[in-house]
Amino acid sequence: FFLVGLGRARGAEFLLLKMRGALTGGASYTLMRATARFDEVDNGRRFPSALDQRHELKGFAAFQAGAWDFSAVALYGSGRPYTAPVSQYQLRLLDGTTQNYINVSDKNSLRLPSYQRVDLAASRTFSGGGAFDWRVGVSLYNLLNRRNVAFRKFDLSTDPMTITDVAQRGFTPSGDVKLSWRGERDRLPGVDR
Repeated sequence: FFLVGLGRARGAEFLLLKMRGALTGGASYTLMRATARFDEVDNGRRFPSALDQRHELKGFAAFQAGAWDFSAVALYGSGRPYTAPVSQYQLRLLDGTTQNYINVSDKNSLRLPSYQRVDLAASRTFSGGGAFDWRVGVSLYNLLNRRNVAFRKFDLSTDPMTITDVAQRGFTPSGDVKLSWRGERDRLPGVDR
């Protein structure tokens, strides 16, 4: 049930950060190649692992203005590898039955489309006269409503086979409320002063 093999990941990551001031953020770029090799898979040849994403670019920023916090994240990732059936055929055997045959691509030799997403968020903290602070926020996930493909499904019962892209979540707004206690810290057990 388990295969023993070797995996290799090589790459470089570059990171720029701005950590001071009202506007903070940064950008990162990752260049990577990840491969795997199993004696029992693809005749022991090295192939791209499921984690092989050559390029990933991220940008993120946060801005604080009084009781308001704003943030933004943008992501780009090149397509991840997958294996797919490339053809199918049937043979009628001598006993009158039919046998289905499926040819698949080389292991992880195909790539899904690139992944792109932009998220925005804003929140505001309200400090009342009591012992509690309120934080109310709104988030906009996948603001551009990009149809990022998570994986592909193949229905081999149809001729020709049907290929369906299964997408990740599209544009998703959400809201949150957080209630925090502002009590005296020296009254809480286990909290350093």
